[in-house]
Amino acid sequence: HELLISDEDRAAAKVNVQECMDNQNSVCHYETPLLLPSSIKDIYITMGHPAKPYVIEVSGIEPLILTLHSKDEMPARSNNNNSAPMSFEKSHNFVNSKIENNFNCGNLKRILRFSSKHGQEESSIGKETLVMKLTDGLGRSIMKDMNVILAARPDVDSIPRYVLTQNTAKVLVIPASGVQPLKLKYEQRQSDFTDDGQQLQLNVDIAKTTNTFKFSFQPTHVSGTSVYALRVTDANGATKMSFITVEVIPPPTYSFIEVDENHNEIILTEGHEKKIQGELEGFEPLTFSTFCENKPAKIQVTSTNSESQKKTKAAFTAVLPSFAKHRQNLVPCKVSLKDGNGAEQSSTFYLRVAPLPGFDFG
Repeated sequence: HELLISDEDRAAAKVNVQECMDNQNSVCHYETPLLLPSSIKDIYITMGHPAKPYVIEVSGIEPLILTLHSKDEMPARSNNNNSAPMSFEKSHNFVNSKIENNFNCGNLKRILRFSSKHGQEESSIGKETLVMKLTDGLGRSIMKDMNVILAARPDVDSIPRYVLTQNTAKVLVIPASGVQPLKLKYEQRQSDFTDDGQQLQLNVDIAKTTNTFKFSFQPTHVSGTSVYALRVTDANGATKMSFITVEVIPPPTYSFIEVDENHNEIILTEGHEKKIQGELEGFEPLTFSTFCENKPAKIQVTSTNSESQKKTKAAFTAVLPSFAKHRQNLVPCKVSLKDGNGAEQSSTFYLRVAPLPGFDFG
């Protein structure tokens, strides 16, 4: 990173010229302007990880002495001994700083290095304002503020296991945190899918503006489990490794005791409701409904067996709606079940609305 003095700042600086007589020679002393970059961006460092060095440009009469101190610290007095120190190290409230002369970068450039203090706690994360002071060989000085922000190490806010449903696309949005921009690498570490080419298809989209990673999965008709290693890296090079397990399960299912492939017709007496029993299974939350024409059936859950979120079974009673008069035609009842991933199953059975029983004395 380079913090340079802009051309506008140079043009705006005034150069004072003094003339004096030294014996018979006229000597002009050009007083070099004392300058620091006018715009200094916030500097982000990661806890427990060294930040990239910053090269800052200075201008003034040598020797130039550049120091840093916190707002609540007393600035060090300038030691005007006609030689600039080769390095200046200081411990601040949250961070450490070091200023170096590096003549490979030029006489008018200094290198700033920042690091978090050893053993720093998470509660110390935050912003610290440091005062940069430049003193020239004439004893003059200027100061500018710069913000050093101590950030936590990068992290991925994932859960250990994600459950997908066969043949149902799913986008997993996993938030991440750290000094931006963040980079993510992933690789499949383990898989129990079959070896006949049936693998879990995965695309990753990095949404930098929202600090999230989007994993787009397209499961096939094959069930299985894959383990992925995720490595997130922040702008300072700090990394964090985490693992997620992605499991693909079959689609949701339901059944009625009185309805099957060979018998999809139920007799209902006019003016009366009828209760039928059934079971359903799938990934929570499950949405189940039955409509006979435009009349919903009342679904009453009688028992549940939730061993885990991916394995939920429930027994239910469906109270079929009543019809005032018997029908010549069958009444269709449409059944729909949707699991937590959006996978759907549907079918249709029929009601035969029979008339009330009566006597024939003819």
